[in-house]
Amino acid sequence: MVQATSDADTRLELRTIAVDYNDLPERIIGSGQYDWIDPDVRPYFFPVVGLGIELFETKIVHFGCEMLSEAVDRAIGYDWILARTEHLLAFGAKYPDEQRGHRIIELGSVKIISFCPSVLYLSDSFGKRLLGVNEGRHHQVWKPGARFLAVRRLASST
Repeated sequence: MVQATSDADTRLELRTIAVDYNDLPERIIGSGQYDWIDPDVRPYFFPVVGLGIELFETKIVHFGCEMLSEAVDRAIGYDWILARTEHLLAFGAKYPDEQRGHRIIELGSVKIISFCPSVLYLSDSFGKRLLGVNEGRHHQVWKPGARFLAVRRLASST
């Protein structure tokens, strides 16, 4: 087990994604070819807002201890931000096997669904790729195995 330190465990490689804000939300979700999608994964709850195409570098951070959502936000590293809906969807579409080993959570797009703050995640269950909704963000304590997607902008073009 990784001991908690001031720095996140980022042994997983850095990867790039392209977010195409011109695409329809339904197509962005569909491009992931998930075996199961939570019924609450709808553009109404998790909108993708932006213009053009932006490139991002991604990393998956893992702390190896229980973490509050706010602590994750503070600990992801300089010039990195917590992934939003569009980042997680682009990551899931480009790297479909990455979610098979562990749940990957985005904490950058928090929406209230049924009076609960909720975030999206990628996961695997019995060999099926899942796109799900998890209550989280404020006052959420994440288990030691939780992994979070972080991004930083590389370049943009329209």
